[in-house]
Amino acid sequence: MSKALSSPWALVKASWALSRKHAKTLISISALVGIPATFVTNYIIDPSVDSSLSAYVAFAQIALNAALIVAVIQLAKGKQIGVKQAYYQGSALLVRLVLFSFLMLLYAVPLMLGLLLLSLSVFTAGSTLSPVETAVVGLVSAAIGVPGVVLLLKGMWGAFIIGETEDGPIQALKRSHAITKGKVRRLLVRVLGLVGVILVAVVVPAGILLVLAAVTGFEIIGSLVQFAVVITVLPYATVYLHRLYTELKK
Repeated sequence: MSKALSSPWALVKASWALSRKHAKTLISISALVGIPATFVTNYIIDPSVDSSLSAYVAFAQIALNAALIVAVIQLAKGKQIGVKQAYYQGSALLVRLVLFSFLMLLYAVPLMLGLLLLSLSVFTAGSTLSPVETAVVGLVSAAIGVPGVVLLLKGMWGAFIIGETEDGPIQALKRSHAITKGKVRRLLVRVLGLVGVILVAVVVPAGILLVLAAVTGFEIIGSLVQFAVVITVLPYATVYLHRLYTELKK
């Protein structure tokens, strides 16, 4: 019988302890790519015009994710790892993680279709749908989108499997499905717990500062907020999800 998963609050506290202990390493890994990528995206390239640079930025972000996965796996085992080591070891995962990302995009298609239907029919300005029609559209959107959420919850752990093993994307996806069998609802609660923590601790304060930047005209405040979010949220989320993944394996 598999071990029960920790509560969202227990995961939050344990992840915070590890993140704080290794904050310098994790923030350095994120800052090395995260800050330049954010700066380039916001101030240099126009995605609608220069798709080639956008592709390079996307690839750099995958490299960042690979380095964080490697670092978190090693730190969770009590081993030390530096920024150079994390990126060097993460480079060995890049091809598999890129292919795995495409699989996750396919898994996300039902969710995106459901959200698109909802936005085009219900949240479009000037929508003339009646309450009954709105409810029907909402139900149809949920019927389309919920399977996508389930697929993502069952498959997303393949990224950590790739980080720990020599498995290819398909095999990692199969193993991810195996370890999540019968645990989707509990996983959803814990992933929502992570989202809630990020909203309360980061997004709300950051939103207030961004509004302040818009009101005062000091755009530098907005830039600094974005940089701070990039170098803090991704490392903590990676630590939290990895801890949840280790419990799934037991």
